[in-house]
Amino acid sequence: MHHPAAPVARASGLLCALARDRRLLPRAWRLLCRYQRDLGGDMPLSAEAVWDAPKGASGRAGEAQLRRAAELFRLVFWMARLQSPRPLCLPRALTLLRLLEEEGVPACLRIGVSRSAGPPRFHAWVEIDGSPVGDRPEGLAGFQPLRPAAPGGA
Repeated sequence: MHHPAAPVARASGLLCALARDRRLLPRAWRLLCRYQRDLGGDMPLSAEAVWDAPKGASGRAGEAQLRRAAELFRLVFWMARLQSPRPLCLPRALTLLRLLEEEGVPACLRIGVSRSAGPPRFHAWVEIDGSPVGDRPEGLAGFQPLRPAAPGGA
């Protein structure tokens, strides 16, 4: 059962994160708008669309980086909801990945295809050290991640 104060606490936490990141907000908003615009239509996805950890990122993420990633996920999630009642996962994930890269957090983008029968569905998410940022692992269990592309797209 949810505690009645939980939504207020989450909103309060988000407002604190927004206040801390007020210089980041316009940049994040522009990135998200650009990705939403550019990827808003049907986009064929392939293994070449999977990015690995950014160059220069080394080692495992520290606890502070994981907390920061969770904050940035919430920020991007709510910005996307402000833009659309049903925001697309790929622009959200790309925006989050870019923001994490800029802060030196070793993250990667994953794209998966649904495991269920029927027309394929795709989902994009960000991972740090093999764990999803923001997405629940049980929600991702229905998706088979595509293999990262080999250098040169081969």
